Parts: sequence; C-alpha cells; structure tokens
Amino acid sequence: MKTIRTGLVGLAVLLLAGCIVTSIYPFYTAKDIAFEPGLLGQWQDVKDENSHWQFTKGGTTAYLITITSGQDTNQIQGHLFKLSGQTFMDLFGTESSCDAFPPRYRPPWC
Repeated sequence: MKTIRTGLVGLAVLLLAGCIVTSIYPFYTAKDIAFEPGLLGQWQDVKDENSHWQFTKGGTTAYLITITSGQDTNQIQGHLFKLSGQTFMDLFGTESSCDAFPPRYRPPWC
C-alpha cells in the first residue's frame, strides 16, 4: 500500500512540475515600456556584412525586428522597457528559424 501511495505522490509531482508557469512577478509592466525612435532603421554587424537587423514600428510601443543573415530571414518582436535607469529589450519570436541568427547572436534555445 505504501508503494502505491509513493508512486501516486511521485506521479503528482511529475505532473505538477510539467505545468507551464507564467511569471508571477513580471520584470516590467505597461508603465515601464518605452519607445526609442532612434532604433528604427537598418543595422548591420560590422564583423559580418551579410547580417542585417531591420527595426520597424510594430504598434504603438513595439518593434518588429527582421533579422537577415545570408539567405535566411527571421522576424522577432521586441518591447523596450526601462528599470532603475537601465534600458532593456524583451524579445520573442514570431516565427522560428534559428538559422537566421548568425552564430554569435544565436539564442540559447537554438
């Protein structure tokens, strides 16, 4: 009987550990979001002339970023936010093509 109870507890722990957890304490809120028009335009990596980042406006406070590396293209969306005087950008993919990132900029999930 103890083995069955231990097995059920173990199964419950595994199932609960696999749940998708959203952030309880987000890094930033809507009041922290900023928009910097100076980021808009095309950016190029000085060490890799085939790598281009195109920043366009993707809404009132969002950026749509198109990354081109050689023949590959990927789009991500970003939000600029400020915390304690520091500026950060939250990036997330709209499409998945890890080959669009040059090896030096490849995200950890690729």
